[in-house]
Amino acid sequence: MCGWCYKTGSNGYSTRRNVVDFDKSYAKRTLKEHGADRSWTACFVVPNASCPVCSAKVYYYQNEHGSRVFFDELGWPWPKHACTNNARPHTRDRVNIPEPFIDRKRGAIAELMEAAQTAEFDPNAAFRSKYGHSPFDLLKVLETARRGFENFIKAQSISPPLDEPVFLAFTSSKTIPPVGEYFSFSGTEASFVTPETLVSQKFKAIAITAEEFATVGGREQS
Repeated sequence: MCGWCYKTGSNGYSTRRNVVDFDKSYAKRTLKEHGADRSWTACFVVPNASCPVCSAKVYYYQNEHGSRVFFDELGWPWPKHACTNNARPHTRDRVNIPEPFIDRKRGAIAELMEAAQTAEFDPNAAFRSKYGHSPFDLLKVLETARRGFENFIKAQSISPPLDEPVFLAFTSSKTIPPVGEYFSFSGTEASFVTPETLVSQKFKAIAITAEEFATVGGREQS
């Protein structure tokens, strides 16, 4: 496994190659165990469920009306998991409380990114190949405010992970998502899942400053 054996292609090369293959195999297994082999979001947020058909790591939503949906990704285009996309849950079934979403620590994100590099797999490129665009930034609502039809959000950036909060505004006659909900932001558009229907919506949105948010933060709260 020394550099000399690797360079000369002697018998030591074979030993080194086996170690590299093992690392790559382990990296692929690590990505699969965390769902990051098929989901960009899984690099940053732990999937809270497994598909009842194929056991893939997915994101499960349900509401108080009994509606349920499995997503492969959090954020636009909110792709529904193919195995359950056409399922029509019976409202009379007992509604279980879904497991909460857990944001990955930065160390865990770094480990998954390192595994992806070792496995020669690019989760971002895989997302672009599937949906035709790069993933939007993934954010989580920290605080909301409303003035007329203007909606204001203070959010935590999950992907990319940032220390400073992000502020944005958009116009809608409906209320904005509750604190703790995830949404995506492209810089010009924001997308949410409506809790009442579990259907995704997208709005024109702009980034604002902390000072601009503070001017409305003490007023009507959602």
